[in-house]
Amino acid sequence: MKYPNKSGKRILGGAVRRTCGLLVLLFFSCGIEDYIYLKPVETAYAEDISRGRFIIPDNNGNVYFRSYTIFYRIYISDISLASVTTGSERASINPALESHYSTLNPYTTNDKVSPNAIGSVFSSLRYYSLYVTLDRTNDIALYQLLGNQPYGAIPAADSPGGAGSTVHLDFTGLSSEPVMKLDHDPAASAFYLFRSRDFTALPDRFFKNTNGTGKITDAGSIGTMVNADVERNANNNPAITPKYTYVSMYVLASGIDSNYTVIYSRPKHIGIFRLPSIP
Repeated sequence: MKYPNKSGKRILGGAVRRTCGLLVLLFFSCGIEDYIYLKPVETAYAEDISRGRFIIPDNNGNVYFRSYTIFYRIYISDISLASVTTGSERASINPALESHYSTLNPYTTNDKVSPNAIGSVFSSLRYYSLYVTLDRTNDIALYQLLGNQPYGAIPAADSPGGAGSTVHLDFTGLSSEPVMKLDHDPAASAFYLFRSRDFTALPDRFFKNTNGTGKITDAGSIGTMVNADVERNANNNPAITPKYTYVSMYVLASGIDSNYTVIYSRPKHIGIFRLPSIP
């Protein structure tokens, strides 16, 4: 049996230690392998099609922990749903959404997956890291906002002030583009969600649904360096307009191992949200 300790390592159980001790008598030494362990987010869910939240776990004292990462991908759809909870609903939105969800789902329940491999799985499905912005212009990486160092007056995510706090995602778009709010932010700031900086985002980096040439639902604009975070719809019906877009999001604890390689915890699916239509 394996047990996580506060240093972020997993050590093998007593039976193996006793066996190792016996082997020492026969050989010169016996090492016990260390397994890097980042405490994953356990509580994350969609409140509805427009709102989600997750609770920051306690990675305080974990020498490998650096921050929390949110991976996302946007899917074009012909339909508007009030909720997305089943495989048939995911497939009806976009076949790729259900395919990607099925690929990632086993990783959300398995702590035995190599922490170095999880990032490659998200990369292969073309999921990208979420950013935010406070002034609608300059982006902020989540390793700054939800990292092991304070961000202004906002406590570090692995500090007593950050651990246990709730992170809110709001896609209602009632008065502005989607935002992130932190319960442990003294200023109660609304951080606008920003798409990745790894490509050119059309029409801009905000998470909003737009229709027309050069907009987020324009399948012809999608390429490796333009709107690379958007998935075309294989079942697209050109006669159906307007188009809709949904985003699927996963949150993970991230860190650096002794070889300076980025590692991740077991991912947790936050939910699937419909992007608001904002001019």
